[in-house]
Order: sequence, then C-alpha cells, then structure tokens
Amino acid sequence: MLWTPRRVARPPSLMLPFGVAGTEPIGYHSRIAGAPTITRAGVRYHRTGLSSCASVAENKHACEEDGTGKRYVSVYGERTNAITVSSPKATSPWAAIGSPTVAVDDAAAPDGGLANKITVSDANMLYTSIGGFVGATIATSFWIKRVSTTGTLLCQNTQSGAAGYWQIAMAGLPDAWVWIDRRSPYVSVSSAFAPVTGSGGTLFNAVSGDVSAHIWGVQQEDGFVYSGPTIPTAGAAVTKAAEVVAWPVADFGIPGSVECHFRTRDTVPTDKRIWSWYDADGDGAIELFLDADGHVHLRVHNGTGEVADIEVATAVNTGAWFPVRASWETNYVRLQVGDSHAIDTSCTMPALAALDASRLGASKAGQYLDGDIAEFRAHQRRII
Repeated sequence: MLWTPRRVARPPSLMLPFGVAGTEPIGYHSRIAGAPTITRAGVRYHRTGLSSCASVAENKHACEEDGTGKRYVSVYGERTNAITVSSPKATSPWAAIGSPTVAVDDAAAPDGGLANKITVSDANMLYTSIGGFVGATIATSFWIKRVSTTGTLLCQNTQSGAAGYWQIAMAGLPDAWVWIDRRSPYVSVSSAFAPVTGSGGTLFNAVSGDVSAHIWGVQQEDGFVYSGPTIPTAGAAVTKAAEVVAWPVADFGIPGSVECHFRTRDTVPTDKRIWSWYDADGDGAIELFLDADGHVHLRVHNGTGEVADIEVATAVNTGAWFPVRASWETNYVRLQVGDSHAIDTSCTMPALAALDASRLGASKAGQYLDGDIAEFRAHQRRII
C-alpha cells in the first residue's frame, strides 16, 4: 500500500501544494523559509492536462496537471530539442517522399502562434533527419490537432521504423490539441526511438489513404526516454539550461524531515538530486539523491566528510509516482520509499548554522533534479 501524506494536528513547517494548474505562483505555507525562487531561461511551455498547453515567462513558476487531477511542479535538467525546425513544413530541413502537402499557418498553435497542417499517406511522407546523437535513446514528442477523423497516422524514426514507430488512430483523438509522447494514451502501437549510427529524426506518413493533422512542437532529445517540456525551434537546435527551485535561506531543523511524491523522467538518473539542504560555502549537506539504478539515497555530509549514505533499493526511474520520506537527527537517519525503509544510527550532523540554502535539486553544478514533485512538505521534527 502506498503512503500518502499524513494529516496531523501539528502542521508542517513548510508545504508546497503548488496551487492550481496553469500559471499561478507556487502556493506555500512556511515558517522556515520565504517564497522559493525559480530559475528558468526563456519562456517555459507546460501541460495543464492531456489537451492543454500553457506558458510562463522567464523565471516564473509553472504548475502542471497530468489529466488525472494530480498537481505538481516539474523541474528539469538541461534539455535540448535537436529538431531544428519544430513545425513540419515543405522546405528544408524537412523533406518529402512522394507528394505530401503542407498548409502553412493553417490554425492557432498551442503556444498562441500558428501551426501548419500536413496531409500524408502511405506513399506520401514528410520527414526531417538529424545527426549527432550520442545516447542510446531519443525522447520524441509533438503536439497534434486532428483534421481527419479516420485513418491512422504514423510517426517513425526517419532512419528506420525498427528504431522508433508509433501508430495514432485519428478516430481516438479529441478535436483539441493533445501532446504525444511514447506514453500517450493515443498511441496504440509503440516502439522506442533510438539512434541509428548516430542519426534520428521524425517521419510522418499514414497506414493507408490520406490523413491530415495540425502538427506543432516536434521534439527529439538525445539520451532520454521520457520527453521534457516543449522547446520550439525555428532554424537551429535549442538548449534550455537546468531549472532550479530554491530557498535562499532555510532552517529545516535538526531533528527534521521532508516528504513528497516524486517521479523522475530520467531512466539512468546518475548523480541527480531530489532535494538538498546545504552549506552554500562548503560541503555540508543533507540531501536526497538518485543513483544510476534509480534508487533513492539519503546522504549526510557534516562539512568534513560523508557520515551517512543510506539507500532504498526500489527503482523509481519508471516514470511512475513514488512517495518519499526522510528524517534525521544526531545518530539517526531514516529513509522511506513506498513501504521500504533504510536506517543508520551512527552518524553525526552538520552544524545547523552552516546549512543556509535549499533547493529542489542539489547544491552543486550538474546535480539537478529532472522530474516532478508533488506535495512537498518539511517538518522540524522526526516523522519516521
């Protein structure tokens, strides 16, 4: 049975319910820290359900909703859209096999701009080819608004359908825009995208007959399985820097605890952090991090050396939600992931005064969070 956050008479010292889906700021209750700051480069596009795209300006918060009513905040590491023009068109870098058609600026796009309509068939295809991939996988995604209500659209790896192949039945799509990735409920046949001798790309055609649809935001990300936020491009690949949600001053307490629902979109999350409370000028830290197997660790560094590193051997790199709880005090650290626990009763703690910063993610460059956090709570006491 999965744990859900407890409702107790003594409230948490910090709580992030994240407001409602859309563009509202993070809702928070705090006795230990001010409002978190958000570092995001450029406009951030995000989903507010299966069929809605919203955006927020640079360094603004995006509260997302996954279509089931669950609210969360996504914090992504560095992501690059390798597709250099993310709206399919009849000119380079897109190309045709046979005679597909493209109606330029035919409908409003999810971002408020304009989207092109493509018409393809089994013999008339539209594709773009991208080289330079070095990872073992390619996260692929795009937005679609159907025009045809019958037929089956195909999205394939340009290099080989054996290295990425999706079927999307037009009759099953709503009339509104929807976001498609490998886990979309609208994809009936799916195989993962992967590079072929370092190359990839997307190719659109149909099982038979003509199929028409508006397509926007075509995206491929090197080395990932699960897609990140939409990054529109218009002539060159675009990289978005890692995002940060941080508290500049925070006292989480010794003893103290944190709890949240968490999911990662990184299938090999080497050296990724979920949360960290640390010394901005040194190495002291209490933090939750992921290893390459997707196992959660609770690590304590007292400023001189690492004094605790406990692990729950439950792989959380599946794209599913996992409840995580951690508590600490002198000679006691405990970690819970789902119903599994790990404990250490022999560690010292860093100096409370030295731990002066906190973030979703970590204290050092490259040690970022790449995933979603829901119902983050902190307590100035032990809860497990």
